[in-house]
Amino acid sequence: MKKLELEIRGELNKKQYSKLLRYLHTTGKFIKQFQRFQMLFFKIRSEDLKSHKHLKNDLRIRIENGACSITLKHGYWQTPSGREEYIIPFEQEYLPDVAKMLYRLGHRFGKIMLQNTRIFRYKDIEWAIVKVPHTNSKYVKYYWEAEKEVSRKDESKALEILNKAAEELELTTFSKKEFILFLERLNKMPGRSFDFHSKHNIDKVLKDFTEYLS
Repeated sequence: MKKLELEIRGELNKKQYSKLLRYLHTTGKFIKQFQRFQMLFFKIRSEDLKSHKHLKNDLRIRIENGACSITLKHGYWQTPSGREEYIIPFEQEYLPDVAKMLYRLGHRFGKIMLQNTRIFRYKDIEWAIVKVPHTNSKYVKYYWEAEKEVSRKDESKALEILNKAAEELELTTFSKKEFILFLERLNKMPGRSFDFHSKHNIDKVLKDFTEYLS
């Protein structure tokens, strides 16, 4: 049976971010650390998230510590409901071709997402503690994610477990509205949008973010 990815999230300030990292390093099990570069692809301009509420397919190229993949998440992104996730890895030498293929399929617009993430296992839950970097410190953001893989029938029970664990750590969970507003702020970060007028724009985007591709 295909497992669903069930997640809840919340924002952190810099002090809360450091405190949570210290706590999980002490009491949880450190799994891994990675730098992630993502290109999210859309067929329509993506500045206004309201225009994307009805979309159930979330298509992106992901590069994590140099490992490339096309990923598709299927389901409503603005809720904690479990979404199906499909990951197809490919060699980095094909990165420009894969991006241009998606462009040729009509995905002209998109967003660049950068993340520095540490993953922990704590109380049988996977916790991601995330910093969103930017060259201008006023745009740097921090947030947490708690995730469980579940079957559809166990979704409600697992959501209760996730919310209880967040409360025990004194973490504030995004409401649906708060999550959308947070994503809006990430969407409006300077230098993170792309509009592929032609395949040549893709080469420029990749060149601009070379330091995140390996």
